[in-house]
Amino acid sequence: MPGVVSLDTLKIHHSLPIRLYDPAINYFEDNPFHLVALETARMVKVRFILNVVQDIHKQIMGAVAGELKQAHLDGVEICRRENQVDVHGLADLIIASPGETPRDIDLPQSQKALSVAELTCRPDGCTFFLVAEAKNVIPQLFIDRMHRQSRPKR
Repeated sequence: MPGVVSLDTLKIHHSLPIRLYDPAINYFEDNPFHLVALETARMVKVRFILNVVQDIHKQIMGAVAGELKQAHLDGVEICRRENQVDVHGLADLIIASPGETPRDIDLPQSQKALSVAELTCRPDGCTFFLVAEAKNVIPQLFIDRMHRQSRPKR
């Protein structure tokens, strides 16, 4: 959707629940978040894309270009090849951080770090979530949900 919708529309799209039941990391093929973005791009007749894939240091690892769906799939393959790791067993304790700015600019961006943590932590384990640079106020909806919970839920 970037480049074809307003910033307000983009914010709304990013506020939708993207995972109904399971953690969303590496969840691409039937991901409702992605499907809405793809549908939007098709509505405005996007016929060509050019994307770069960056590593955690913002260095370009690869570039993809071409027809919308195929070029995006090619980019996903680069990401999986370069970033996917095998995890052998679940941990008792996870310390999760989104990394530096802009990944920790606010709660919606920062919470992406929890996707990996909840896949790699035992159900009865503990996760610490560290966010260093969050500049925006924590949304009241999030605060209310945290107060209603007696303990973290999967």
